[in-house]
Amino acid sequence: MPSEVAIKSRRERYVSASDEERIEIINRDIWITCPRHQVIIKTIQNILHLKDVEPAPCVLVCGEGGFGKTALLAHLQSEMEMLAKVKFMSLANNPGMLKFNELVLSVLGVPMHPGRSSPRNMIPADLVKYVRNNNIKALIIDEFHTSLTATRLEQEKNLSFIKALSGAPYFLSIIALGTSIAKNALSVDQQLSRRYEIFELKKWKLDDEFRNFLASWENALPLKQDSNLYRDDIARALLGRSEGVMDFVVKGIKWAAIQAVLTKEEKITPSLIELGYETRYGYQ
Repeated sequence: MPSEVAIKSRRERYVSASDEERIEIINRDIWITCPRHQVIIKTIQNILHLKDVEPAPCVLVCGEGGFGKTALLAHLQSEMEMLAKVKFMSLANNPGMLKFNELVLSVLGVPMHPGRSSPRNMIPADLVKYVRNNNIKALIIDEFHTSLTATRLEQEKNLSFIKALSGAPYFLSIIALGTSIAKNALSVDQQLSRRYEIFELKKWKLDDEFRNFLASWENALPLKQDSNLYRDDIARALLGRSEGVMDFVVKGIKWAAIQAVLTKEEKITPSLIELGYETRYGYQ
């Protein structure tokens, strides 16, 4: 995703483009930093600079679908410092139908051999060699809650497994993204939950952070007139139609901006927000 440095000149660069080009620009995904993300990113960056802290500090980012976890993950994958020291995995992408511990070991670069690990020994003895030789500091797990929707016994095994990874001799920081199911599961084991900095992504509300977020988005839109998205009537219209869900706020801005281009109004208004939500991707 483009950085905010690139976004600053985005409007000026594309405002004179054709309508078709501007609509294509509007539909692109971009990253807008806001305080709720900054503290998460900074926490992760600081954790990655720690060395052999036992247990390694971990992070859980939880929120329901559409609350911005996917965009945050994409930003971490493209922009994070020390990227070579981080391994990424998603439990939504497991075509080989591997067990949780097998999938983790595969991502960490450990060759998989049938019968290598047993329920009593889920971590092969040579894992530390792969972690140390590749200087792996952290493992980012997307859709982490998926590992906790199995039987109670499997949940306990999976939680015990990641608990072991954050201790000696691995010292791996687990950066997990998931729904509230993950938070609830961690709370059962107080020793494990104490290792985690927990961040909850919540719905937007009508406050300065939301208005600043809208203002940043406006700077990225190739419209010829100022929309003043932070204005009370526009902010309330977006908040009402999106119900405060990040994904629908962003889509609402895009749909309204497309209508601003098509109607030649060249700015977002409350009526175009309504039209955008009604039309969505069915614009002509």
